[in-house]
Amino acid sequence: MKKFRDEIALYIGTDLNSDQMRKIMGDFDGRFDPHSESGFERGLDMPRPVLAETIVRYLKDDWRLLDFLSHLLGEEDSNTGSGGVVKLRHKDRLFRVLRARSYVYDGERRRFIKDQQHEKTPDWGFLREGDSENFTFLSVDMVDSSSLGEENAANRINHTLFNYKEFVRNFVEGEDGRVWSWDGDGGLAAFIGTDSTKQAMLAARGVLAYLPHFNASGNKLGNGEFLSLRLAVHYGYCSFSLDRKQLNSRDVNEVERLQKEVARSDELALSDEAYRRLGAEKRHLFQSAEERLGEKVYTYAPGRS
Repeated sequence: MKKFRDEIALYIGTDLNSDQMRKIMGDFDGRFDPHSESGFERGLDMPRPVLAETIVRYLKDDWRLLDFLSHLLGEEDSNTGSGGVVKLRHKDRLFRVLRARSYVYDGERRRFIKDQQHEKTPDWGFLREGDSENFTFLSVDMVDSSSLGEENAANRINHTLFNYKEFVRNFVEGEDGRVWSWDGDGGLAAFIGTDSTKQAMLAARGVLAYLPHFNASGNKLGNGEFLSLRLAVHYGYCSFSLDRKQLNSRDVNEVERLQKEVARSDELALSDEAYRRLGAEKRHLFQSAEERLGEKVYTYAPGRS
């Protein structure tokens, strides 16, 4: 970690002069005071390497440092006044340093993100703690899982639960979703973007379609015991957090309510918000289940006409 930050400080101190650093960092964070942070005596010119190291040290959080670097890239060719025009002559070096830590620059979002090619992170590589976004949520849970331990050894139960979670994760990530958390055998996944509801629905349908195959291969329970699942999809709003306890938004609670109160065994429940975001070519797969709760909800089950 120290080597990474030292390389970033070296880059900043090489491509920017002191006036440019003060101007760009001041625009990024008006609270930054290089002399207070470094202890360097006021009235003396702070050497460029010292100022660059002070900036990097001040930006303690890695994502905060990356956001500063994204801001810096946006300032290329700008005139900083006494500092002159910003010319980032060695930014290829910066990209190599960041790439070594799996960070890449997303030109559309104008920020550095975590490359998702080798690891699917819960933030899709670009969300920051506290970012407020619209998501499509998918809730999944086993039906009557409390009976699993009655006639099954612990190792068979644990093996089956591991396989089950991997089974769900594969379908979720196959549609660019992320499994955010597990609470026992109940899982919460999320999808983001304009096609998020379609992706969540496809992932849920995939889970239900291949559940018989899972029961024939991944299910290690004895006595012919098969897993049954309830699923629900809902579109709503949430502030992102890696701490599951901070994700209890109204819409997260809503998808879990639909899964428990509307969906039946091996069935997917869909909220009206999610239903309206699907195209007509997908809506026909769902039946109204308004009679169950007295509100607009829809359900899907494999093989049902």
